[in-house]
Amino acid sequence: MKILVVDDEPQIATMVSDFLRAKGLRVEIAHNGEAALSKFREDPEGFLMVISDVRLPDIDGLSLYTRIMQKKKGLPFIFMTGNLDQESSIASLGKSGGIELLLKPFSLFELYRLIMKYLEPSS
Repeated sequence: MKILVVDDEPQIATMVSDFLRAKGLRVEIAHNGEAALSKFREDPEGFLMVISDVRLPDIDGLSLYTRIMQKKKGLPFIFMTGNLDQESSIASLGKSGGIELLLKPFSLFELYRLIMKYLEPSS
C-alpha cells in the first residue's frame, strides 16, 4: 500500500517522499494533477492516502480530490498549501472526515503525525 504525494515543486515532493520512505512507508510522486490521476487509476486500491498541494499547474487540488473520491470514497486526503484563499473550501470538505490541511511551511513530523492518525489501527 502506498501514499500518493502530489506537488509541482520537485524539492517539496522529494523532501516529503524521502522522509516518508525513511519512516518505512511506500510513496509514489506526481508533479501535477493529471499525473496523479493516472497513477491513481492504475491502482486505486493500492493507495492508502493522498497528500497534495492545493495549487497545481493543471487541475487544482480540490478538483483532484473530487475526482479521486469518485473512484475511492473515504480515502484520507491531506492538502498542503501556502495560500489561505482555499482554506474555507477545504474546511467545508473536512466536515465529512478524512481531510486535513497543512500550511506551508510545515514540519515533516506534523505531516507524519497526521498520516499516522489515519494509518494506525484504532485501539
